[in-house]
Amino acid sequence: GAQVIALSATAGASGDGERSAKLKEVLTEIVEEALELKKLLAPIPILYMDEDPSRVFAGSKRGKAEFPKFTEELRTAISMGRRLQSPLREYAVLSGRMGEGGEGLTKSKSSPFDINTPDEPEVLRVVFHEYQNAVPILDRCRVMRNAFLWAVAKFGVDINGCHRMCDDGPQAISTAASLLQFVPGLGPKRARKLAAFANVRPLSSREAIRQAPDAAISDLVFDNCAGFIRVRDAFKSSPPVTLSVNGYVYGKTGIEPEHCFEEVFRFNPSVAECPLDFTRIHPAHYSMAWAVVSRMLELENSADKDECNRRVVNFFDTLFGKSEENSELLANLSFDKFHDIVGHFELDSQDRFNSTMELVLQELRAPWMMNVAPYTPPEGGELFKLLTSLDESEVLDTLTNARVVGVQENRIRVVTELNLPGVIWSRDLSDESQARGDDRVDVGDVVIGCITECAIFRERPQLQLVTKSSVLKEVDMRTKSLEVALAKPVKRKHKVVIQKRVINKEYFSNVTYVDCQKLLKKKFPGSAVGSIVRPSSQGPDFLTITFKVYEDQFFNVSVEEKGKPEDLPRHLCLGKKLIVDDMEFEDLDDLYANYIETMQRLFEKIKLHRKFVDSLSTATSSLRVEKERNPKSIPYRIFYGELAVLKFAYLPGTQVLTKVGTSREVDVLRSSFFGCLVVYVGV
Repeated sequence: GAQVIALSATAGASGDGERSAKLKEVLTEIVEEALELKKLLAPIPILYMDEDPSRVFAGSKRGKAEFPKFTEELRTAISMGRRLQSPLREYAVLSGRMGEGGEGLTKSKSSPFDINTPDEPEVLRVVFHEYQNAVPILDRCRVMRNAFLWAVAKFGVDINGCHRMCDDGPQAISTAASLLQFVPGLGPKRARKLAAFANVRPLSSREAIRQAPDAAISDLVFDNCAGFIRVRDAFKSSPPVTLSVNGYVYGKTGIEPEHCFEEVFRFNPSVAECPLDFTRIHPAHYSMAWAVVSRMLELENSADKDECNRRVVNFFDTLFGKSEENSELLANLSFDKFHDIVGHFELDSQDRFNSTMELVLQELRAPWMMNVAPYTPPEGGELFKLLTSLDESEVLDTLTNARVVGVQENRIRVVTELNLPGVIWSRDLSDESQARGDDRVDVGDVVIGCITECAIFRERPQLQLVTKSSVLKEVDMRTKSLEVALAKPVKRKHKVVIQKRVINKEYFSNVTYVDCQKLLKKKFPGSAVGSIVRPSSQGPDFLTITFKVYEDQFFNVSVEEKGKPEDLPRHLCLGKKLIVDDMEFEDLDDLYANYIETMQRLFEKIKLHRKFVDSLSTATSSLRVEKERNPKSIPYRIFYGELAVLKFAYLPGTQVLTKVGTSREVDVLRSSFFGCLVVYVGV
């Protein structure tokens, strides 16, 4: 029978959520009647859901192909139910071939889809944020693809379960491939072939992945992706196959029974299903799980080897059951009990063994649970927004006209100009004490009130208003002040005052930042690199280094002084320690020799680099010329952006892309000095 009823929380044509509220009342009555007639053994919860993603599915090519004879409303309902069962799967079917990477989002023959055609992923049409369209589509695709990769890596893919959710063969293959394309180490092409193979006959184990024809599942690919593919309940109609001892074979021979946990355990897929195939434990670490269970069941010194094996197999067989005995044993698992068996497993280091053992113990306690929170229906402000299409922040503390529809002694019921019902309590009617609603207004009157609360009352949105004169005046004054401030912004010039320092060095000057720029341009004309140490606006315990890195390009580095004498004015002495980020210097000469000069040499190298240009416009024009000469190359340039931030521009297709020079992105340039460049970018 039904376990839950998914109800669309939509504002409807009236914008007041009345349709959803009435439908929920009707469904609640039906469920209660069925319980009274004993047609239901337990009540069925009714949960509100956002229908926007399901609407996208209903109007998509995928939705129409999967349910061609169904109406759009019915396709929407089906998608809502499936999203409640598996949100990741339902969003993945809208992703298209996003797993091929964001680099394909350009107009080229190798493109998985064209951003200007209807073949773009339908998931981009789902509204996650009101300003999402302001983000370039390429960036949105990259972020969304990374989100899919992260989710699949964390939760895995139940490959047989994907096929069971679709009756149609091609749609089942497409559904499974949509998720499998994000499995780390697999890729979209192998995912499609593996999904087609699993659709013919459900996989009985992870080892069966290797048998997929044309999927090119090499040992390396299998090692990379096997831990993220879950295999369980291979056959739809038959119960799970019971494990037998013969289903497990050993990689070592001649080992004494009391050391059976040392034997390398692996599974023979032709015999039976392995419960560990549904966990996050990688097949390469099944031997570790075997060793853990053997020690946990105190079977290491058992003389009866067959009985030892049988008990371990039975434990794995009930891994997903609710055995009280197993639960008690698993609860007492401790990492300290297994530190002495590290030598029996070929792992890179002690840290690698520790992390692997922690994962094995976690999976044995709660396979694939990962502290995932259960679905919670929207409530409060979230439900209010779904039912009304209005954000609380847009409504609260605003003035509105309201028509009186009901008058009682302690409250007045109204309908606001937002077409939402509201209530004015007697205490909020007037500044006068003991005000009564029936003495103040009549049905049909129009009043002005301030919205102070947005709530859900009896499954319906309701506003709470205040009509006190003092509150209305305060809100009106605040609104007018805000309008004036927005219409006529006041620009105040803030004069920077610095405290002059007594420092006798040729590279130090008592100047402000503006004067420092003029001085640097005079001392180092053109594109010459230079620097000046000057007082800081942060106070007498700081200095500032201003670098001129290129024409009209400056940036500042703060220097903190520590260890000043307490008996002298702070601006008359220099600290015994000068600190820049995590670097410490003894005095100004040490700072100049080991930091300032080093940075200046770095800026000279950047300026002389063969790919350096003076601006983005120059970079764009030169990149397009180089791309025309060699279309297969990905040309790049580096230049200074605003605030002297070093940027990296490249042309993979037809659009010039720019990035701030972080370490990961700078690596693609493969230049000899970029090790220093990363240090500069982080300053």
